[in-house]
Amino acid sequence: MKQIPFLTLLSMLILSFAAGGCGTEKEPVPVPAVTPKPNPPNALSLGAPGSNMSKSQAMGRSMAEDADRDRPGTTESAAEPINAIEGVNTLIKKGESARPFTAVSHDGVTVSLGDLKGKYILIDFWASWCMPCRKELPFLLKLNTKYSDEKKFKLIGISLDKSDSALKKYVADNKMTWLNILDKETNSIASLYGIRSIPFTVLIDPDGRVIATRLRGPAMIKELEGRLGY
Repeated sequence: MKQIPFLTLLSMLILSFAAGGCGTEKEPVPVPAVTPKPNPPNALSLGAPGSNMSKSQAMGRSMAEDADRDRPGTTESAAEPINAIEGVNTLIKKGESARPFTAVSHDGVTVSLGDLKGKYILIDFWASWCMPCRKELPFLLKLNTKYSDEKKFKLIGISLDKSDSALKKYVADNKMTWLNILDKETNSIASLYGIRSIPFTVLIDPDGRVIATRLRGPAMIKELEGRLGY
C-alpha cells in the first residue's frame, strides 16, 4: 500500500478546513429559480400579492379596456381586459333595466338613480390614474357644457380612485362640475354593474332602460345629440 507523504497529507487537511470543514455542516440546499408568469399587456390582476390596491380600485386600471374592442370605428388594437372580480354581477347590457343605487357624491350630494327617472342618464366609470379615461375627458366636458341646463339629461361619474382626496383634486383641477361619486369597497357600484374595465359608460333612457354601453369620444356626443334633439 502506497503511503502518502506527510507534507502532502498536511496540505490536503489544510485545504479541507479552508473549504468549510470536513462535512461537519450541511451544505445549503439550492432554491430552484422560478420564472414568474407575466401578466397580459396592460393587464392588472385584481388583489395580486404585493399590490396595495383594492379590488374595485384595481378594476380596469388602464387598463385594458374591453371597451375598445367593441367601440364602433376604432382602429386601435384592444388590450386584454383585466381579470373580473369573482362573484360580481354580470356585465350590464343594452336592453336591461338600470340597476338602482344610492350614494353620496364628492361634494356631499346624495344621488339616487331612482330619483332621476324621466331623464337620460349617462354613467361614466373612470379613474384619474386611467390614461384612456383622461383621453375621454374633453368629450365629457363638452357634453357637460352643452347640456348643463338640460332638464332631461344627467351626467354621473363613478370614480375608482383610491382616495377621496385624489378624486376631489382631479375634479377641481379639470373643472368637472358634474356629479362624481367615489366608489366604495362595500356596496360597490362598479361591482353592481359588473364593470371589468374602464373607461366604461352606460346610457339609460327616461324609462330606466339601458339603451347603450361603451359610448366614447365622438360617438358618445352623437348619441346624446340624437336622443336630445340638438
